[in-house]
Amino acid sequence: DPYARLHIARGVGEGARILDGRAGEHKSEIKYKELNPVWRETAAFECADPDACLELTVNDYDLIGDDDFMGRCYARLGDLDDRVPRRVWHTLGDEAEGRDGEEERGRVELLLWWHHNRENVLAGEDIELSDGEELAVDARLGNRPPNELRVRAVRARDVPAMERTSIFARG
Repeated sequence: DPYARLHIARGVGEGARILDGRAGEHKSEIKYKELNPVWRETAAFECADPDACLELTVNDYDLIGDDDFMGRCYARLGDLDDRVPRRVWHTLGDEAEGRDGEEERGRVELLLWWHHNRENVLAGEDIELSDGEELAVDARLGNRPPNELRVRAVRARDVPAMERTSIFARG
């Protein structure tokens, strides 16, 4: 029962720091009993930092208990061309680094489109300021186009089957 969770992070792996606030998070629809899910869902994240990454984690939904980790991948925003859509398959890696591990974890197809307006970046101020100061920065930016990443989580292939245990099993 896989679903994808997407957000913007600074860094990768265990050292990654999720950028909260305006960036946000997106959780896809759960695809029940499917190891090759097709989502075709689009999310938009406001982000001006070319060193930031899109972090995508595929989890297996469990009605009872914690969801199971299936795989993770990263896409660095600075590797994307401004206003050029890029459709690419990413290999799902392990939980620690999001890279290929010993286990095959499948792949996910993403369509990424980044609109990076360098005029909107004011020496990183919009990332570190308090709410009141962010409003002041936004006012100085006027009607300039936003820095935004649009992501379409298209589909995944060959995600691992998770072990099922019954809540009624005796052990």
